[in-house]
Amino acid sequence: MVRFGALRATRYTMERRGRAILGAVLTFGVCASVASGAGKVERPTYDVEPADCVTSKCHADVKAYPVLHSPVIMNTCDACHKPTGTKAHTFELTRQKADLCTYCHEFDTGMLPVVHKPVLTGECLGCHNPHGGTSHSLVREATSAALCGRCHESVALGRKFLHHPVETGECDTCHRPHASRYPKLLDTVGTDLCLSCHREFEAELTRMKFTHKALDEGCARCHDVHGSAYPMAVKQSVPDLCLSCHESVKDSTTAAYKHPAVLGDRACLTCHTAHGSNLARLMSDLPVRICMNCHDKAIEMKGGGVVAAVADVNDPTTFKHAPIRDGQCGGCHSTHGGDRPLLLRRAFPTEFYQRFSPEKYDLCFGCHDEQLAASEPARGLTNFRNGDRNLHFVHVNGSEQGRSCRACHGTHTGKYEQLIRDWVPFGKWRLPVVFSKTPTGGTCVTGCHPAFAYDRENPVASQEGGRQRTEDRGQKTESGAVLRPPVATPHVPAADSREPITAQWSTRDLSGAEVKVPVEGRPSVLLFLRVDQAQSQQVLKMVSAATPQIDLAQVVVIFSGAQAQEHAEAFRATKTVSWSIMADAEYALSKPLGVAVWPAVLVVQEDGVVVAHRGGAPLSLTVELQAYLDLAMKKIDRETLGTRLAAVGNDLPVRANRSSPLPNDGSGPRVDWLLPMSRELREQGQAQEALALLADGLKLQPDSIPLQVERIRALADLKQARLVLDLLKQLPAGALPAWEPELLRGRMLAALGQWDEARRLATAVLAGAKSDAPFLSPAHNLMGAIYEHDRDWEKAAQEYRAAHAPAATPAPTGG
Repeated sequence: MVRFGALRATRYTMERRGRAILGAVLTFGVCASVASGAGKVERPTYDVEPADCVTSKCHADVKAYPVLHSPVIMNTCDACHKPTGTKAHTFELTRQKADLCTYCHEFDTGMLPVVHKPVLTGECLGCHNPHGGTSHSLVREATSAALCGRCHESVALGRKFLHHPVETGECDTCHRPHASRYPKLLDTVGTDLCLSCHREFEAELTRMKFTHKALDEGCARCHDVHGSAYPMAVKQSVPDLCLSCHESVKDSTTAAYKHPAVLGDRACLTCHTAHGSNLARLMSDLPVRICMNCHDKAIEMKGGGVVAAVADVNDPTTFKHAPIRDGQCGGCHSTHGGDRPLLLRRAFPTEFYQRFSPEKYDLCFGCHDEQLAASEPARGLTNFRNGDRNLHFVHVNGSEQGRSCRACHGTHTGKYEQLIRDWVPFGKWRLPVVFSKTPTGGTCVTGCHPAFAYDRENPVASQEGGRQRTEDRGQKTESGAVLRPPVATPHVPAADSREPITAQWSTRDLSGAEVKVPVEGRPSVLLFLRVDQAQSQQVLKMVSAATPQIDLAQVVVIFSGAQAQEHAEAFRATKTVSWSIMADAEYALSKPLGVAVWPAVLVVQEDGVVVAHRGGAPLSLTVELQAYLDLAMKKIDRETLGTRLAAVGNDLPVRANRSSPLPNDGSGPRVDWLLPMSRELREQGQAQEALALLADGLKLQPDSIPLQVERIRALADLKQARLVLDLLKQLPAGALPAWEPELLRGRMLAALGQWDEARRLATAVLAGAKSDAPFLSPAHNLMGAIYEHDRDWEKAAQEYRAAHAPAATPAPTGG
């Protein structure tokens, strides 16, 4: 038992209120208590029996409590007070400070590293009334809030929105009154403390694919744990709180053109969730759906003008622009604010007629190849050609009468394929457009010209300026120019098509290393990107997340066009992945593969056959890419691929859960599905459910090492110690990372009570660890449990803190 012998060394001065109350309690020299309606009585000048100390006229308040201290009930006042003068009727305490209390109450802080200062200095009577109180703890106030508030009054001062325990006066919900292993006398540290109450929030987060990075710093990064002037006890108002970290967004909110949704009542929460989401960037829904909450109708701006409605985005019969189809309005618009009208990211002309230059259409050419409009010979650039004559070039390159892209194409949707419009605003007239498609061309009739037809294989004679122009292969025109024969356009198959197209080239990347496509023994993933494009940045993240399959492939990042070298060098300077980077200024790599839209992701088998070509940045890309890589590695067939792609559904990310469609065509695909699903369940704390799935997998492939490893991890989480130790002996060498068998054995030996052997293993693991090792946290937790068993609370607390540290470093271990 510790009787505060070591604690007396430190003095503690209580705040003015606490000290005044304590002084009043400790002053027993004068009998001045008065019963209700009675006057003062004379001080006795003779010895008084303890049983007679409390009467209606003397010390009546000593027993005026619902709950009395036992010595008071028994009238044994002399247990704590002894007379110093009979005639003067004066007394003093029989012992000083904590010794008075611990004479009866064996009180031990258990050598916990953090001790409340009144406990440390033996000032028990600062919080406890020695005579009685409203509860059995005999504290001086009716509530914890009132008691703690005598010294810690600033906790609730000036806070409009209080944390519920503070509001209800339950300080002991989070803090221990005497001692703790954690700072500020907390029950535990960081997010774990909050989740001990907010269990529904914890369960919800485990289902989220993306979580707010601020959570890594704990809930207190955004919330004041006691309360604040803002709802949900956040430290600042929204959006100020969000903008305190998101500097780039802060700059956007001060741009020339502001997005009212960002600065409105809900601000950032109009589009984002605060904690986690199954969608990238913590979107509360698909971006296009969020945008359509407002933009399905015209919006009148405060400064004048109207933002037109785009209700056709919700029309299922229209063809959607790829960013809209992928749910990414941010592909073209700066969603937080920008320097261009309509929050456009790049330049885009509003005039119907104007001289063509690529700079005016920077928005379009941020994704599309500018050669679509700048090159008269098609050369495989587009299907909109008559023979080999690029009809885009014909439309836009008409001196001052060149047509804008929007003359024929809708920016969000179109009635026809390729977003071809069914009408065009021309002054106040809705100029009609009627387009008919044929297998090798089509016909267009508008309000400004008669029917014109085109055909890629059999060029159509067209009427231009009253002159007949013939476009037969190799035939001279009236001007004497020789028309070139049509060049076959590489046709890029749809993602699920079996139509073959091959990639085969050898060149060097920026570092000078040789890059071959295809490469023997593994598939290739070709990323055609633009460094300044938001969709390209998103594609990089989604491709990186396609583990473990992406680690088995050759990944090549290719930048095309006039600024290819500049973009490739910029990406090389910031990249964090060891992928090959190439500059393709002449489109020598993109054109033969039919790449005309950026970003684009191609998956190539080891024989060179392109098995997937995915344009844009669909939210389902990570899941789709995993499936295509399995196809390229011949782990699945086309039928299974179709099943897995169908499971993705609506371009939304699909998480492995019990409602996911289960592949049933062979043990391989089924095991490929069961393994990540069981791993995710285990990581969510559902080890028992994970074991059920792993049992199914082991029936199909009993020799599967990955299944056996995952089973051992799940059993370890369930503390099936002896079974885990036996199974570890049966695993082949190298089946687990070098550190994991020792750590698993240590955990299981601790569960069996073999603490010395567990200490030896944990010490060895920590001794050989680097400061950024992924296993530091569980190793420190194990060591903390060992010290806790030893009742060495200071070292246990040190280990637990190291386990919770953002970047844990090995703590001193041993003895």
